[in-house]
Amino acid sequence: MKTSACVLPALLLGAACLGTARASEARASAWVDDTGTLRWTATGDEIVQFGVNYTAPFAFSYRAHTQLGVPITTAIDADTYHLARMGLDAFRVHVWDRQISDDAGNVVANEHLAAFDYLIHRLEQRGFKIVLTPMYFGDASYPDGVSSGEGFSRHYGKRGCLEDRTSWPLQERYLAQFVGHVNLQTGKALKDDPNVIGFEICNEPGHFDYGPTVEYINTMVGAIRSTGCAKPLFYNMSHGLPVAQAYLDSNIQGGTFQWYPSGLVAGHEQWGNFLPYLEDYPIPFADNPRFKTKAKIAYEFDTADIGRTYLYPAIARSFRTAGFQFATQFAYDPLYLAPYNTEYQTHFMNLAYAPQKALSLKIAAEAFRRVPRFKHYAAYPADTEFEGIHLRYADDLAELVTDTKFFYTNPTATVPPSPDKLQQVAGYGNSPVVRYPGQGAYFLDRLSDGVWRLEVMPDAIWVSDPFAKASPQKQVSRIGWNDWPMQIELPDLGSGFSVTGLNAGNDGRGQADDRTVNVRPGAYLLVRSGVTSHWTASDRWNNLMLSEFVAPPSSIDRDYVVHQPLPEAAAGRDLRITATVAAPGPIERVTLVAYLPRSPAEADARPRPNPRQQPGGGFTPGIGSPESLQPTEFPMQPDGLKYSVTLPGSELRAGPLRYFIVVWRGGESVTFPSEVAGQPTDWDFTGQPWKTRLGPATAPILLFNAATDESQITYQDRAIRYGLVPADQPGSLALRMLAERLDLGDHDESFRFFFKNHTAGRTADFATARHLVFYGRSGDERPCPVQIAVVTSDGAAYGARITVGPEYGRHDIAVDALAPVPSPNIPYGYPVFLRHWYAPADPAPLDLTRAESILVSIGPGLSADELAHRHEVDIQRIWAE
Repeated sequence: MKTSACVLPALLLGAACLGTARASEARASAWVDDTGTLRWTATGDEIVQFGVNYTAPFAFSYRAHTQLGVPITTAIDADTYHLARMGLDAFRVHVWDRQISDDAGNVVANEHLAAFDYLIHRLEQRGFKIVLTPMYFGDASYPDGVSSGEGFSRHYGKRGCLEDRTSWPLQERYLAQFVGHVNLQTGKALKDDPNVIGFEICNEPGHFDYGPTVEYINTMVGAIRSTGCAKPLFYNMSHGLPVAQAYLDSNIQGGTFQWYPSGLVAGHEQWGNFLPYLEDYPIPFADNPRFKTKAKIAYEFDTADIGRTYLYPAIARSFRTAGFQFATQFAYDPLYLAPYNTEYQTHFMNLAYAPQKALSLKIAAEAFRRVPRFKHYAAYPADTEFEGIHLRYADDLAELVTDTKFFYTNPTATVPPSPDKLQQVAGYGNSPVVRYPGQGAYFLDRLSDGVWRLEVMPDAIWVSDPFAKASPQKQVSRIGWNDWPMQIELPDLGSGFSVTGLNAGNDGRGQADDRTVNVRPGAYLLVRSGVTSHWTASDRWNNLMLSEFVAPPSSIDRDYVVHQPLPEAAAGRDLRITATVAAPGPIERVTLVAYLPRSPAEADARPRPNPRQQPGGGFTPGIGSPESLQPTEFPMQPDGLKYSVTLPGSELRAGPLRYFIVVWRGGESVTFPSEVAGQPTDWDFTGQPWKTRLGPATAPILLFNAATDESQITYQDRAIRYGLVPADQPGSLALRMLAERLDLGDHDESFRFFFKNHTAGRTADFATARHLVFYGRSGDERPCPVQIAVVTSDGAAYGARITVGPEYGRHDIAVDALAPVPSPNIPYGYPVFLRHWYAPADPAPLDLTRAESILVSIGPGLSADELAHRHEVDIQRIWAE
């Protein structure tokens, strides 16, 4: 519902505005020098800002908060605190012009503009600097299909706004009124607000012709300049590349760019090592003399569909090498929407619900500030160590290690060089400084000698893939409030420090015992024994108040067991099984109930009934199946919410392993995965088990099965999906892969499947594998050349070509015949000028035990004539033996 709307008065254009422009120049807080450097007017220093996009005042985010009954100001207060807590200081948003304008291009004062004003005000209070994009041109109906907004651009669309000149006067009016809009919270016009350092004219344009492009940009620049706005103006340069020279020749001071190295909207979490594709950001016109006079901004970036934490600092490093001074991730999930990830399912960023990713973005902000602009680094993997940043794909770890700061995204063994000099610690899990079993982020900040502020976020449990299809009825991340011991090894605190709760409702108070205290979510003051603290809850530290704390309530409404079984493992070898277990109350114990494979002799060693006995002739119900009488129970050991047990190899014979996890609470039990009351040994138990195939170490290792793995493959282009077709055996399926027009672009059609999550129980067995086996056929009557490759944990690919005929059959590839081949960056990243291929300069010999993915490609090695043909191949299975 709109509030009573009033049209803001149109600003006068023309000569009268020139004097305003001159007067406003003194108020412009930023400018761009002749070398393309964005500088602060007051000091001349280079601007370096890093942060996020955040869309709460507009579109789905605003609608969803309204539907949840959450005041938008409450949401903004919570999120801006968390953004400050993450150490961010930059904000950018493309404004949904249709929601704050009318048909004539006038800015309309309504609830969206009021929320926008409030957001800008709260961000500025936290020290953020801002770049605004006034025009989006699209509607606000994503993702729920609810259209809203009556603005001028609905009559033209994006292309019409760029090319239909009848829309230009409307845009001019809108831009002039937008930059002249006086924020009702700050009392400052956007054009005069020193915290707003510039404007990007419109979001992601797509131009085709040089002349009209220059004219359009200059017309819009003129509209903004006519208001007296002297701030730097930017235009998108990563879209419409054929007219890049038009951007450089127009009257703008800088260009904006995006980076989505893993593509967008995969529909599931992407796995594998993406670091090789982040070595650089290769702007194709970087050497153009006119480009070197333009400032450079990254308006959007993200590692979309990736839940891991090791990538953000590498993006920040490469942005700085390319000359960027301002970068904002897209997009931060509002606290009240984050448990569902409904706003943009391909992105997932929130301090409470995705703490490790949030810590990675915090470290990326530090990397962005620490890396000198235009400094180059050696190629991957040497570029994983830079300016105090360490990146470890194998451990899913990003960390910052300096004398004064120690940040990490996952458990680490790294010892900071000078623990006595530390001023800030932020992390997740255990480190040499903090031992903590919880699953939330924590922050330690030194206020003065012997006095620290501790902030502990609640536990976050991902109960489903956050990048799968989203729904407000499906929570992907749950929150648990638990008490956990925390051991803090800080020389400045000593071993017997006191602990006092700071935030409202936190009455925690106590004394550390051997550096260890029990904490639950909240903010605390830690004071070394013998030190008198003068800090109070209402004091400010940097851009935070000591008593501030924002966290969602517990959403653990029932017992949860998060576990991914291995499809197969080696018989006779110890098998470790882990699970995350969360419950709304204290857990008494967790057990694994396994039905172990038996030899046929054991299965038959049971009493035989009298074959001539009439049914019902005895007083017992019968012996049942031997499995149901003899399960083996293994206690699972807790470490926070993680429970684990190792099944001894001596009891794991070849055959099917079936097992359950039983959670005991309040004298009652619930059995998973079916989540039914009771135990597997109950007479009326109906639950289904997890299953793992146990085979000899010499058995083939299944790498890809079309029938079960098709939904998890990584396609080259999100607009293309291969289909399943019947295979040669009854009930079997194959994946039909199509390749057309390979004579265009990169001459490549590929898909990748990450099999490591399935084969982790067989890793050692890869060492004895001698062949890869492809089972399938060509999809038509012509033979189809195919390259089959494995991709290892360092991102290197090793492959060989086979030619598949029209009949189903096996094609063996000797492991010794696998040679280094270029690996495509799939899915295609954005922008389109990103490198498509990665090949290490000096590849190591193939170690098949480090293989993680199978890569199937049509295109490599084809002749020019073959590239022009259509190719099809049906793939049923790929395995190693």
